[in-house]
Amino acid sequence: MSLPNLRDLIARHFNLDEQRQLCFDLAIAHEETPGDTPSVKAQSLVEYCLRHNRLPDLGQRCRQLRPDVAWPDVAALAESWQNNQTSQNYLQDNFSGDQLASMLAPLRQKETGLLTQLLGAVSVGGDAVGGDKVAGDKVAGNKVIQNIVQIYREGGGRISDERLGQAIASYADWVMENYGRVPLRGLGDKEYDMPDPDLPTVYVSLAAQKEASRWPEQQQEAEPEPVDMSSLLSQGRRLVVTGAPGSGKTTFLRHIAYMLARALHTGDDTPVRQHLNLTGPLPLPIYLSLGDYHRYRQNNGDSNLIDFISYTLFQQHGVYDLPKDFFAQMLSRDNTVCLLLDSLDEIPDEAGRFQASNAVLQLAANRSIGQMLVASRDHAYVGRTMLPRPFRRFVVQPMRLEQ
Repeated sequence: MSLPNLRDLIARHFNLDEQRQLCFDLAIAHEETPGDTPSVKAQSLVEYCLRHNRLPDLGQRCRQLRPDVAWPDVAALAESWQNNQTSQNYLQDNFSGDQLASMLAPLRQKETGLLTQLLGAVSVGGDAVGGDKVAGDKVAGNKVIQNIVQIYREGGGRISDERLGQAIASYADWVMENYGRVPLRGLGDKEYDMPDPDLPTVYVSLAAQKEASRWPEQQQEAEPEPVDMSSLLSQGRRLVVTGAPGSGKTTFLRHIAYMLARALHTGDDTPVRQHLNLTGPLPLPIYLSLGDYHRYRQNNGDSNLIDFISYTLFQQHGVYDLPKDFFAQMLSRDNTVCLLLDSLDEIPDEAGRFQASNAVLQLAANRSIGQMLVASRDHAYVGRTMLPRPFRRFVVQPMRLEQ
């Protein structure tokens, strides 16, 4: 008889509230491990710890809280997993063809065994955990990913195409996982009892009104009609979206990130082109908070946005496997990135907002960067904070009754 896997043991010995407390003990945000049943929640937790190298911490805490349970040696499993992934990466960087396939076969068989001990005989959430789940034909046949691989390859870098494709697929899965749900707010204690709804099932495209011109030579022009936000990306490469609290700014940016990541994940670019009115090669989505950037600058001096992007995605959020220069390379290549900069209004003072706007403007001067969108509440986007040309401002309009 096979031994219970880690996921099933957690689901059996911790109810939902206890699993939330377990996340709290490990300093893992509740929304990082979605699930409305003990089993689903436990799977999310184990997957998260596997991606972020937190399995030893999880195993130790489970033993402390439930010492009578026959827990597996989670630290040993984590070490075996890391050694396995390191070996696979080395082989993929140094071998190819049939020789690579024959050398990888026993490692991938062992990888499957390790995943079975951790998660049971299940598919691993959205192909986001294991290298083999996003490897092979799925990545090799994905033209959207291969376009980004080729762009990075033109800038140099010693990493195999297969490994880079896998890493980009993992990044796309991470974006979908993090931004594919709508966080519920304003419900008090009920927030923790209700699962965040999936963004694709609840998203409604709103309208946005282009700001009346601040430039005298254009003030006589007739006020344009509001535009559907599904076509907003076609209005320009440098955009600002403002609105009242809860008007849908953040949801719009998350929607863009999710749809672009979904195209990377599936290789099917039809939905994103239909929903966002995009033409040409699809860009790589990068979603960041300018409020977080402000806090980062306070601790790291006059760091620029590119420094913050690398720090946030590699160190704070734990997006591993991509080359360290990947995002810097993408930001330097023509039209390869859609940079989504949220929460300018979270910076508490005008001086800080001006510094952030200035950093955005400096980065926007790099014409290689494809699309840049900045989101802010109306009240914070005033005075020196307002971005000059080439940025165009659109104000989100209230939802109509028929929507």
